[in-house]
Amino acid sequence: MDTGSVQRSAEGTPRTRNSELAGELRAAALEGDDVRVTQLLSDLTGLFNRRGFVQSGTRLLDVASRDVRAAHLIYFDLNHLERINQTLGRATGDVMIRQMGNFMRDLFPSYGVYEVLGRLSGDEFATLTTSPQYASRGAILLRAARTPQEGGTDLPPLSLSVGVAHFNPHRPLSIDKLLESAEQAMYEHKKGLPDRVVRDDPPPGLTRF
Repeated sequence: MDTGSVQRSAEGTPRTRNSELAGELRAAALEGDDVRVTQLLSDLTGLFNRRGFVQSGTRLLDVASRDVRAAHLIYFDLNHLERINQTLGRATGDVMIRQMGNFMRDLFPSYGVYEVLGRLSGDEFATLTTSPQYASRGAILLRAARTPQEGGTDLPPLSLSVGVAHFNPHRPLSIDKLLESAEQAMYEHKKGLPDRVVRDDPPPGLTRF
């Protein structure tokens, strides 16, 4: 077998591993097992919930460790969601949550193959990726600032707090440890942000941080 075939085989493994959960979801849907579906997916975004994220993320880290590949866990907080719900209504909050899910899918288009996306709680999200393209806070915030607002300019701009933790295959950590480290980094970033829902007249589709 040539080296190209070996590489293609190795690269196909994450797709196979991560498709297992997709298979579980399809089976649960066919059986009408709504409880099992909701155990794995977040209702508004279609992303994994915490349980599904940890399960699929553990498999991805196993592959990264075996193949000696770095990985990166990005932890997001959708700023001011509770205040948006209180002042603009929960329907607006739900739109912001769905926009966050769409933003993550656009940012990490290989999700389900080399990336795992999840909504961990009401306003907290995470990505586990083996791609270095958006493995830094600055790159993510720049992309968020350039993201058009869904539903027009009546919605608040997408405002995020971001923390990043890196997986070293030579000194592997569990998914739980990576989540803990990235969450702490996210809260440190959040402390330095202005405590306001709407910035001073940002251009449409742009967010100031």
